[in-house]
Amino acid sequence: MIMAIVKVKTGKGSLSDIFNYVLDKEKTDDKLIIGKDCMTETAQKEFEFTKKQFGKTDGRTYFHIIQSFSPEDNLSARDVNTLGYNFAEYFEGYQALVVTHINKEHLHNHIIVNSVSFEDGKKLHMEKSDLQAMKNYSNEVCKDYGLSVVETDTRAGKMQKWKKDLVQTAFVALAYSDTKETFIDRMKQHGYSIRWDDGR
Repeated sequence: MIMAIVKVKTGKGSLSDIFNYVLDKEKTDDKLIIGKDCMTETAQKEFEFTKKQFGKTDGRTYFHIIQSFSPEDNLSARDVNTLGYNFAEYFEGYQALVVTHINKEHLHNHIIVNSVSFEDGKKLHMEKSDLQAMKNYSNEVCKDYGLSVVETDTRAGKMQKWKKDLVQTAFVALAYSDTKETFIDRMKQHGYSIRWDDGR
């Protein structure tokens, strides 16, 4: 199965922690860091300047999007980085930093999106419908690259979307895990917490 799995996290407070995490030299390479509407070297400062310019330095600070690909995709790190940048273009008017991590078996992008638009100072909000639209856009980007994507049909009688995502993620994680600990770690990388007790 070939697919891109998209997870979204909301961040508050200082940008330093998330930038330090995604830019860790043990996880990425300078050639796999690209800014959308900002320079890679000064992205954090540009995010902060935009917030101060419009007086919106509190509350939600950024959105952290993780776009993961199966090892079976046979994509190069540069391909994944390009896919991440194309996906980031969904957020028109908002600065974004795209960083491809290569320290795991599966290549994945970390996309940090500023919560404040540099064009008009509007705060970025994500409702449930927005999240689905964003995932659909990621699917279209993957299709343009010749990849297959997860079906998004949620009509009555079908498995719920969140459950289908969970099952598919678990299958991929199991396929590349040889211990209980490895499986739990892989699921955590995709945003799932695992409780695994004896007999349960």
